[in-house]
Amino acid sequence: MEHLESSSSDLNLYSDFASDLLTQAVDINLSSKDELFKVLRTLLRSVRQQLQFNVTFIAEFKDGRRVFRVISADLEFDAIKVNDSDPLEDTYCQRIVDGRLPELTIDSALVDETRNLPVTHKLSIGSYIGVPIKLSSGMIYGTFCGYTETADPTLNQRDLALMRVFADVTAAIIESNLFENNETISITNSLLEVFHRDQLLLFQQPIIDLKHQSSYAVEILSRFTEERFAPDVFYSQADRYGLSEKTAEYFLQKLMTALPKVPTDIKISVNLTPNQCVNEKILNQLSGFPLERIIIEITEHVVIHDYEKVEHFLAPLRKAGLSLAVDDAGSGYASFLHILSLKPDIIKLDKALTHDIDKDPARRALAIALIQFANEQNIKLIAEGIETQQELDVLKSLGVRFMQGFLFSKPTPLK
Repeated sequence: MEHLESSSSDLNLYSDFASDLLTQAVDINLSSKDELFKVLRTLLRSVRQQLQFNVTFIAEFKDGRRVFRVISADLEFDAIKVNDSDPLEDTYCQRIVDGRLPELTIDSALVDETRNLPVTHKLSIGSYIGVPIKLSSGMIYGTFCGYTETADPTLNQRDLALMRVFADVTAAIIESNLFENNETISITNSLLEVFHRDQLLLFQQPIIDLKHQSSYAVEILSRFTEERFAPDVFYSQADRYGLSEKTAEYFLQKLMTALPKVPTDIKISVNLTPNQCVNEKILNQLSGFPLERIIIEITEHVVIHDYEKVEHFLAPLRKAGLSLAVDDAGSGYASFLHILSLKPDIIKLDKALTHDIDKDPARRALAIALIQFANEQNIKLIAEGIETQQELDVLKSLGVRFMQGFLFSKPTPLK
């Protein structure tokens, strides 16, 4: 396939054209989504025609998925539609953003990383260019992408430069609040300020081994120097606004520095989401820890779409000594799927199950079932949220050896 040669004058021409479109977009009534999409489709169509792509699109990263927001394609193309989505980790887009792939792939069949990706075959990708849409706050909104169904060896750095021009314009449109409102930008900036001002504090809460009357492990918890965020709110918003990877990297970096503060005979338990557990950059960072001391807790509250993928990504680390725990067991249906599918080393009974277990026969019955299951499967069981001596006594009588809760210690600074 041949496309028009991109010269410096072409780039200047298209840069001017894109700037005119930006000015036009900013003047649009913000309530008119149709007019907005028309402008962005014009951007995509111009690039598609110039570079002879079969498809160009703007994708948003949202809740761990790539969402196709605007598409320009050949008339016969129907492989993707507006608002279709797929898991970020399955895409070229995520790999381009985190550096595993370059922004320009001339032939997907010649690159191991792309040749083996299912999306390569699903969308019939030959050549691919993808550029991050980066807002001035540092947030990655998504990507500006285009591809051919047949590899095009004539694609070059000038073509990539052209894509970057249009990605920059798209970012400017988004920052003009045509896609995102002021609240979103404000929240993103607040999240980023935590990193820039190093406002994360690490706290610890012991997990007690009743048999030896000592700490088996400590769970590492997040607190902040300014109480604008509760920890659960901070991490859920970071995930929602595309900062999940950055938060995990920041947390693990802080933990690595603090590691000497924890005695070497005590394990260290940290929380990761399923998406973080299939992120190679995060797992590579995690591999630098003494894995025989590390417990990864996967929460019940997050849906796992592909258990086999999570197992596959964690397998090398588990073989090297990493322990896997299913957190919040008993608080919902998903925890039972996590337990059956992931075959964890540890099950953590949720406070919803252990609270008032001395007074509630139903809680006691469910706890007995999980304790028996854990014993039969040779899985450690930790009871969380223990606040009273009566709760401790009941769980101890049921054979629970490991416990965690305010009865033993509230979270304290990691010192």
